[in-house]
Amino acid sequence: MPELRAALLDALDQLNSPLGHPELSAYLRVFHDLDLHLGDLAKVHRAEQQAYRTGEQRDVWLCPAILDFVLGVRAADSLLTRSDWPLAKRIVYQGADPARQVWLTKMLSHFTLVALQQGRPAAHLLGQEATKRAELLLCADDILAGPRTIEAEDEEEHLVDERLAAFEGDLSFRLMLWYEAAEDAYASLIDDDDQIRERAAKKLGHLSEEVTLFGARPAG
Repeated sequence: MPELRAALLDALDQLNSPLGHPELSAYLRVFHDLDLHLGDLAKVHRAEQQAYRTGEQRDVWLCPAILDFVLGVRAADSLLTRSDWPLAKRIVYQGADPARQVWLTKMLSHFTLVALQQGRPAAHLLGQEATKRAELLLCADDILAGPRTIEAEDEEEHLVDERLAAFEGDLSFRLMLWYEAAEDAYASLIDDDDQIRERAAKKLGHLSEEVTLFGARPAG
């Protein structure tokens, strides 16, 4: 458990976002040679909260993301975060979360490139996660394609051909393309996203430390 805990903290530190099982398991397999099974996150949440309740002192807790409901605050148990992050960063929402997904596209692309450069045998696992997000976001109103200019509109067919060629080409090229596109898209999204999350965090400021760390769960 200590080895797994340290690896999870590292993954969160490096990817710098609430993370679910798919991206966590890929990162841990590639960079720590550890397996993260589907039920392991729930076990981690329970162990951390139990340790907290018994009065154990830790510099950083592994804790779920906080799901902001209209009628209360719940733990988003499928996503892991760090307690030393600002509360606003740990808040997630049901449905679309484009800023977080664009950020993960950028970071997963980056760490896949790192893994490929280092010759890590499981690099393709991270590549699959990067590809999944990039293709989804590219299909969602071309969010990664960036703003269109008049010149781009005049050359639309040419640009489409270039994008298709890139997707059919070398994985490293595609990863670099996705990284740069996601970086640009994230810059256009982050200001509004930050304001929304800061307002939500302020609204939750009256809650107890345990609730803001681990969320409120139904009794029983």
